[in-house]
Amino acid sequence: MASIETLSNRIRSLRTGRNLSQQQLADLMYVSRSTVANWESGNRVPDVSTLMRLSKIFGTDIYDLINVTDDVYSSPVIAVVEDEPVILTGFLHILEETLPDVR
Repeated sequence: MASIETLSNRIRSLRTGRNLSQQQLADLMYVSRSTVANWESGNRVPDVSTLMRLSKIFGTDIYDLINVTDDVYSSPVIAVVEDEPVILTGFLHILEETLPDVR
């Protein structure tokens, strides 16, 4: 399964492979350059919707972005924590539609 370090390296690799600066990627993502720097340093982890946007910008799927290659973890595992049942139910529905193979 992908680690935070692997994800941060993958984001950096995909960004530099497309000759994008951190600022250019930030502009495409509508975030600050420091947010991109934090993703690449492993200080912050993008949420699911951000990962989906990153995968579209990089022209890859989310599984490639998060580098899921281990056969034991053929689909990513996502933990969702929310104290409002209505929000949790709605989010889980969107998550299941977006990433049907997630456990």
